[in-house]
Amino acid sequence: PREARQEGDYTTTRMAMAWHTVGLQHPDAPALDVLAEVVGRGRSSRLVQSVQEDRGLVTSVSAWSYTPNHPGLFAVSAEMPPENEAEVREALAAKVAGWADAEFSDEEIERAKRRLLVSELRSLTTMAGQARAYGSSEFYTGNPGFGRAYLAAVQEVTADRLREVARTYLTDRNRTTVVLAPHAEVTVGTAEEVAAEVPPVRRIEVDGVPVIVRSDPRLPFVHLAAVFRGGLLAESEENNGITSLVADLLTRGTSARTARDIAETAEGLGATLSGFGGRNSFGLTGTALTSDADVLAGLFADCLADSQFPEAEFARQRAIQIQRARQLEERPMDVAQRVLRKALYPNHPYRFHPLGAEEALTRLDRDALRAYARRLMVRGNAALAVFGDVDEASAREIAGRIVAALPEGSAAAWEHPPAAPELPARVERREPRAQSILLMGFPGVAIGHPDSDVLELIQDSMSGLASNLGVEVRDRRGLVYFIGAFQMLGLEPGQVTLYAGTREDAVGEVEELMRAELARLKETGLTAEEIGRARARLLAQHARSLQDNLGLAQMSALYEIYGLGYDYAFRLPERLAAIDAEATREAARTYFDPACEAVTLVLPQPREP
Repeated sequence: PREARQEGDYTTTRMAMAWHTVGLQHPDAPALDVLAEVVGRGRSSRLVQSVQEDRGLVTSVSAWSYTPNHPGLFAVSAEMPPENEAEVREALAAKVAGWADAEFSDEEIERAKRRLLVSELRSLTTMAGQARAYGSSEFYTGNPGFGRAYLAAVQEVTADRLREVARTYLTDRNRTTVVLAPHAEVTVGTAEEVAAEVPPVRRIEVDGVPVIVRSDPRLPFVHLAAVFRGGLLAESEENNGITSLVADLLTRGTSARTARDIAETAEGLGATLSGFGGRNSFGLTGTALTSDADVLAGLFADCLADSQFPEAEFARQRAIQIQRARQLEERPMDVAQRVLRKALYPNHPYRFHPLGAEEALTRLDRDALRAYARRLMVRGNAALAVFGDVDEASAREIAGRIVAALPEGSAAAWEHPPAAPELPARVERREPRAQSILLMGFPGVAIGHPDSDVLELIQDSMSGLASNLGVEVRDRRGLVYFIGAFQMLGLEPGQVTLYAGTREDAVGEVEELMRAELARLKETGLTAEEIGRARARLLAQHARSLQDNLGLAQMSALYEIYGLGYDYAFRLPERLAAIDAEATREAARTYFDPACEAVTLVLPQPREP
């Protein structure tokens, strides 16, 4: 066995155990893939249930099998609090050793096979996915239909084969263990053509709730999204992080189902079911084969209307979320963004991060989560989407089952004082990291504002290696590791920000070049070439998004509940077509005012002599 260890300024310990295995065409490859699914993929898997759920030793654990054209790897990876490292190492080693003689049930093997089947089918949902599948199969195996042969081999895998590959490859002499840990003293076609082929999207109502429907029978999947207004806009300093915690716990137990029941039901179908939460909203999304749509709808209705936030699940997920919030402090970019948000939104909830603050999370209890859910998860504050291999009648039936489970209630409403930042502002921080981060932020606009698309075009034109800023600052002068811009949109005005990762001795020059670029935009706006390039990129991204039924379902429901209309995303091409150089010049003059800027710098701590 071999081992490597590295210590640094981290708060979380990360561990991986890996074993050399076989290549893609080896007869043992399908059995290794099924083994990885059984032991370490999804909440119902053996490692998650035993090491994470039952014993609470890790914040995450998984297994994976990597079989390229040449011999690959089988690995188990985990993240944990530093004090659990020794116990986790012992537990993982014991679990792996036990697989050589384990009793693998027919049920868990069939569940793994189904997930692999669904994963393969899901990769074919877009033309790009189909091209990638056929091309890679031809390249690596000389057979463009290799995927079908592989799936056939997966269906032949038995419990004996799983034990056999475990005995053959997962041995001590074949193992490499790597640990990344805190220092010992630390304890903490064209866009238009693609769009033209998109199946139509329409809006219906079921008992007063808007339901967005898209019938797309090309693959046998049904995609569901339920969204509610909320997010950071419904949070305060006292409960920051509650939205993300509620979203994570939606699938963690109801009156009729335990968290394990929900996970096994979904994963046994090869389905997905997960909550999400952000700055303006939260909700639940899921995908299943069309034949399993009724089961998915039942899970949806149960989780939305009857989540119990069980005490053990609540405590476990809160601990995981606290650990994730701590990890943000390890990344200079996250530190810089937190400082910038406080400068731009001193009196507004957009100053928070969706993961929350440790102090607020520690104060939360189950009663607070129940109250949050009762207040916001109601019919008047909801929108649904049903996309995929369904007709309108089936979609209405699925939506009706979900809506019937939701209690009556009105749309969420809140009042916040204006952000009222004291600008211009400049804040510097020293962190134990090697890289310097420079952010230059300006107050922006709300989603749906006429200037939001203009600013999106501007930020895209300033991002990427081919941008004027990237070519000048990175390629010609070698001053940065990365540079670009991003826009944060919300139901209330957001921000537009330039960013760069650089060396401390180059910060001044990089900032000067950023200001020169903004001055150029205010003087002349983007050139016709820049507008064309940025518009083409945004349209290409838009066209790709139209092929992702689950993402599109969620997006359409969100735009509907935001008051912009479910088809807001579909109108992007015509909005972009109306933008010219003068529009970009006016937007630059309006929003890139030095009197309204906030600059944050995260610099390395000086080395001790």
